[in-house]
This record gives sequence, C-alpha cells and structure tokens, in this order.
Amino acid sequence: FQHGAFSKYTIGWIYCGYGRENIIKPDMLYVWGSYWKNELIRLGTYFDENEVGFGGDPKTLKDFKFEEKNKADDEFIWLLMPYEIEAPKNEVREYVYQILKCPSVKFVFKTRSDASDKSQVVEYGFKKDMPSNFLVMSSVSQDIMDKVSMVIGTHSTYLYEVLHQLKPVYILKTSLDYAEVMNQNGLADYIDLNENVCQKINQAKDIDLNILRQRRDKFYKDFGSLEKILKNLFYVRDKWL
Repeated sequence: FQHGAFSKYTIGWIYCGYGRENIIKPDMLYVWGSYWKNELIRLGTYFDENEVGFGGDPKTLKDFKFEEKNKADDEFIWLLMPYEIEAPKNEVREYVYQILKCPSVKFVFKTRSDASDKSQVVEYGFKKDMPSNFLVMSSVSQDIMDKVSMVIGTHSTYLYEVLHQLKPVYILKTSLDYAEVMNQNGLADYIDLNENVCQKINQAKDIDLNILRQRRDKFYKDFGSLEKILKNLFYVRDKWL
C-alpha cells in the first residue's frame, strides 16, 4: 500500500534493468489514485499496469472540509509551511525570513505532532525572538485553514493533501528537487528567492479558483476506498480473517 509520494528518488519502486523474473514483489500494489499510477508508469516501475490498483488515501476525503471560496481577511495574507524532515533547512530559513518582511503576512509554521514544537523550530534554526507574525501550530484549525492563501514547502505529502482544500501550492526553489514533479504536472508553482517574493505572495491570493479546482480534480481522480479494498481482501462471510 502506498504510504507517501513517489518520485525519481524512490528507487525501491523503479525498475533498474535486472531480469524481471528475479524481482521479488507483491502481487498487487495499491496506490491512492490514477495520478500515482500514472506517475509510477512514467517513472518506469517494475509493476505491470494491471498490478497497480486504487486503494485510497489513508486520510479519507470526508476528513477534508472546505469552502470553495476562502474567508476574506482584509488585514492579513496567511501563508502556511509544514515541517519537512529532509528539507534543506538553511535554504528554507532564508525564504522564511524574506517572507516575514512582506507587508501584512501571517506565517504559520505547521509542526509535526510526533515531536515537540520547540525541537522543530530549533532544527530549522529559527531565532527565539521571531517577529509576531511568525506562528507555530501543530494543529491548524479549520478557521485558520480557510484563511490560508498559499502553502509552501520543498517536499511533503501535505502539499498534495491541501489541493483538496483548493489551496495554491508553491515549491521553494532549493537544492532539493523532490517536489519538482508537482510543478511539471501542473499542480504547483515555484517561488525563487531571486524573484520578488512578496509579489508572488500577493499573486497567490488572487489565483483563479478554476485553476485550483482543476488541480484538485487531476490529483484526486479515481481515488479508491481503502476500507473497501481491505474488506475485499480480508472480510469473508461477515467475518474478518
């Protein structure tokens, strides 16, 4: 079962030229939807097309609640960035400091729930005296999420998840190119530190809602039901095996 985003670096899923008869693999691989099946085939997986099924996202779509129009916030532009284990922290930090200088920005650093906020803030090298518009949250309320105008990062499955909430995603241009495929497939744009970062943020707030719908529909096409797949595999005669 798929547990995260595939890329050209997830070599455990990519056919490397050995004889196929020597490959030890499951009979079926269940991915979240057709987007990921197409990605695996494009990358050159050793699974045949009929060996890849749709098993659904571990987070059911009913968990995502959103309005098709973000709540207006005339005073601030809300921007969210998730903690990422493999992010090039020094490069990302430069982006954050630059963004915090932009007028009327509220920056939300979304931490992981399996570690302390303090350890993650320290890991990124953020200072103790961060400006008041820098907010640290391990859990982002729906009210805050409704106000978020854009989500940024270098690579994270969270960047894909927010597509369902019609949030524009921007990939930070760094030495880490894991998420370049999101841009190549039309799901995200880039932010480059050499550009006018503040201007990019203002543009994100006014992005066409139809573009965000198209991104959502492209990514979430053919999402299966994980519960249904598991029942088909393990539930026989009204009993779990």
